[in-house]
Amino acid sequence: MKSPHPSKAGSALLITLLVVSLLLMSVLAFSVQVRMSLREVRNSMDMHVARQNARLGMELALAQLQETAGQDQRVTATAAILGNAAHADNRWVTGVWDTQAGSGAEPRWLISTPTQGVNYDISAAPGGLTALLLGQGSAGANANSEKFVRAPLVPIPAPTGAVGHYAFWVADEGVKASLGLYDQFASPGGGNAGQLHATEVQRMRYGVPVRVSQELALGNNTDFDEPGMIAGLQRLVGLEQMSLLNGLPDPRADGGFHDFTLNARGLLTHPLNGGVKKDLSLAPGLLGNGFARFMNFPAYMEQPNAGNALVRVENDLRRMHEITPPNTLNPGPDEIVHSVVPVITDFGLQFVPHVGGSRRGIMSMHFVLELWNPYSSGLVAEDLVVEITGMQPITMFVGDDWQHTFDVEQTYGETIRIRLNREQYHVTRHLHPESHDVYAHGPGRLLYWSGPDTNNDRTPPETGSFANRQVNQTRWVLNAVPAMTFPAHLANSDSVRYQMDETQLTITLRKAPENGGDVLAVYRDFLYDEVDSGVMGNLSGWNSRWLTYRFRIIERGTTYLGDRSLWLKHVDKRTVTPAFGDNVVTDSHTMHEQATSYSPDALPNILSVNQDTRVFYFDRVLSSSAWSQDFRKDLPMFELPRQPLISIGQLQHLHIAGRAPYAVGNAWGGTQWNRLFDDYFLSGMQAGISMPSLANDNPVIPHPRISLFPARGLGLTEYDDNLLADLGENSGVVLAVEGQFNLNSVSVPAWKAVLGSTVFKNFVHARRDRNLHDEFHQTANDLVQSQIDYPPGFSRFPQSIQELFDVDIEEMDNDLDRHFLNFKPGVTFLKPRTGTNGADSDFDHADDGLLEEFAAAVAEGVREYAAANGRPFLTLNEFITGNFRNGNSLLNTILEGDVDAGRFPRLAAGELRRPFGDNLDGWTPEERTPAWLSQADVLTSLAPFLSTRSDTFTIRSYGNVRDPISGETISRAWCEAVVQRVIVPMNETATLDEMAGVPSSAFGRQFKILSFRWLNESDI
Repeated sequence: MKSPHPSKAGSALLITLLVVSLLLMSVLAFSVQVRMSLREVRNSMDMHVARQNARLGMELALAQLQETAGQDQRVTATAAILGNAAHADNRWVTGVWDTQAGSGAEPRWLISTPTQGVNYDISAAPGGLTALLLGQGSAGANANSEKFVRAPLVPIPAPTGAVGHYAFWVADEGVKASLGLYDQFASPGGGNAGQLHATEVQRMRYGVPVRVSQELALGNNTDFDEPGMIAGLQRLVGLEQMSLLNGLPDPRADGGFHDFTLNARGLLTHPLNGGVKKDLSLAPGLLGNGFARFMNFPAYMEQPNAGNALVRVENDLRRMHEITPPNTLNPGPDEIVHSVVPVITDFGLQFVPHVGGSRRGIMSMHFVLELWNPYSSGLVAEDLVVEITGMQPITMFVGDDWQHTFDVEQTYGETIRIRLNREQYHVTRHLHPESHDVYAHGPGRLLYWSGPDTNNDRTPPETGSFANRQVNQTRWVLNAVPAMTFPAHLANSDSVRYQMDETQLTITLRKAPENGGDVLAVYRDFLYDEVDSGVMGNLSGWNSRWLTYRFRIIERGTTYLGDRSLWLKHVDKRTVTPAFGDNVVTDSHTMHEQATSYSPDALPNILSVNQDTRVFYFDRVLSSSAWSQDFRKDLPMFELPRQPLISIGQLQHLHIAGRAPYAVGNAWGGTQWNRLFDDYFLSGMQAGISMPSLANDNPVIPHPRISLFPARGLGLTEYDDNLLADLGENSGVVLAVEGQFNLNSVSVPAWKAVLGSTVFKNFVHARRDRNLHDEFHQTANDLVQSQIDYPPGFSRFPQSIQELFDVDIEEMDNDLDRHFLNFKPGVTFLKPRTGTNGADSDFDHADDGLLEEFAAAVAEGVREYAAANGRPFLTLNEFITGNFRNGNSLLNTILEGDVDAGRFPRLAAGELRRPFGDNLDGWTPEERTPAWLSQADVLTSLAPFLSTRSDTFTIRSYGNVRDPISGETISRAWCEAVVQRVIVPMNETATLDEMAGVPSSAFGRQFKILSFRWLNESDI
């Protein structure tokens, strides 16, 4: 029988099938979702494991860094310093050398490899497995593979059977130029600087650069000293963020990752002995009484006073120093002597017995003296006294049968005293009579005195007179004692001869009695030869017969004819008890001479070697004679403190007994004096002068490259306001060096940015004040200043380079380069000049050729030294004094070789400095002035932030997970951390005083992680 509803039965089947299908689809969908979730979990787990492996690599890298570089007695550099072909793939690997391990010890290389050795080759990694830790993502799309970094993979077996790896690489940040630096005083909310005036703070920036030249590094015209830019730099946490500031380019691009960093902060520790360097600013007595007196500049510097003709207020750019007797007249070898004393550079004492009225025997004495202010500051004028003792009797022979002995001491007294009156400064012939500079013995200025003409009244003078070198214009005439009369039978035509025994004089320079009469200098051991008794004329011609005692501070003729820089390496002219003799060591000569004046014809300079007789030299660099090749009158050579010192390089101006000048910072100072760069530092903090208040919310150390560590980082709740004074010599435990630069760097761009930091930006200098006159002798009613940007350069006088005393020439040549006059104290620029006008545009700001060549020469010298010695420099002392071999040639030190030996165009050559005067075209008088660059001048700027090790490093680590069957990499992870070595040792219970010593822990001082981030593959 038929179903009554056949269509309904078919529908049920369809519905059933549909339901089953839906259920099946649900099951399948759920199954897919479960499988996808499982895969996501698996991927997440794999990424987690990869990250854990990368973190493991990071921790192992940090542990290795702590183990190898935690101690103070370590130096660091990249493998590129060794210049070995085996390091072609390893050049960016950081090595750590133990300075106590002795020669031949191999470094530890901070990279993930189970093997260590100087010739380790990354391409020899097990199975050739390496991880890319630095590629185009960091080095830039245009960077070549030489800029990339790969590290060997180290396997990590996992319990699940999967295999993971890690790899790490430690980058040395100290060998890079720090681009995140800024002027702390100019920053928003910048703190105080103790009692320092803003002018004094600004002066410090001309001595030690505030920052590197970001302009050179980034090729950008951005003003990095603008407040907004400073605020932006303060917010950066990584170099990659710099591109967010005003559209700056990424400094890491095109390989800049290896040349630039944000800020490589460093510690003030000793790389050889360990422990913290000692602060000479807070503990000057460490170098003796002489140094302590030198540092106490307020005691001998004239303080600003509204009634002062030259230094009226604190922001005046001039300073005057008081004449100060030496702390000792008998210093021991290498003792620091402090004095502020003008130097006797020329002395002449002439006698002649002759016939007076009624044939009486009379004596004429002629006296000439030259005083030189060797300092870059003016000396406060005061009366001085010269005392002369040790004159010998003179025997006069007339004809064949008559003679008489004239006793000089009986006639003039055993001690001849001549007062040098300060009032005579007013009649100086080289100064405009209305110039207030006559109240000062100006920087580098030469003053002359001569005996007055008393031929008529024959009364002894009370003082010498300010005159010129024509000594025959002045006579001190006295009747012979005991009295005598020439016999009547002697005719005017009778021959005259003289005889005088060998003589030793002593010349003493003193303060005037009313000022205490202190001895300032004693010139002795003048050994004058006997005077031969040859015929010297006839009795009527007495006026042409002179018996002369004379000494001059000289430089050998070879100084002019050979290496013009050698004169820097002779005896210090400030020696308070100089000994004289005919040898290069004592650098002076004395003799009897016949002359009526100091003119070329009357007094030829017979002491010089191979001298052109047509040219008259006074045989020293200081001459301002009309016959000298240097027409400038002011030649300062040494700087006195006028504000706190901040660079050990500034100690080149110390007077060290028995040493040539500029011993500190130059190779001729030897290892003894250049150890100062490793043993000490100058914070610029002096009690009562420049101590910052730690109670301030943002205390700032007056030193532009030194900052305070956060108190909590040292285990302190806050700083006590007396902490720095209490720490004294150990202040370095709470201080850090901003932008510390490892001199073992071989990066040319980094060296270029560092050397280029010495720009004189917004340089302010006083050209005249209201009491002086301009170059056209028009009285200036207001203080005239000019702000000029000068290119990179070095000055020997960073504290006093801004001041300018009167030009010292009445007949001013208006065509002279005015900026040349402004920089009379001496500065050498690292850019050539394109013209001969006085405008600042005279410097070719677009030409960095000299700077580039200087940087390349220094970097290559560092590489050559390391290749020859198998290691980098261990100390600054070694860098300053150590010669190195390039092949078979023994070269000078790195900087002295570059500056002195002409490895690049002379920094003081004609194209850098306009020749002085058209008649000297192509000849540069600066070769005999402070503008002749020396190694110490470069170190003055760089030493405060130079080191031979780094304390800041970047760690990059890689981790992966691989399929144990297929070997396919399942997951990858990269991370990066910036770490900083801090003063706190691994034993965290140490006190601050204990931190100043060598850490007891074998692991030295702690490394702290400053920043950490995970990286994507595109970041690599």
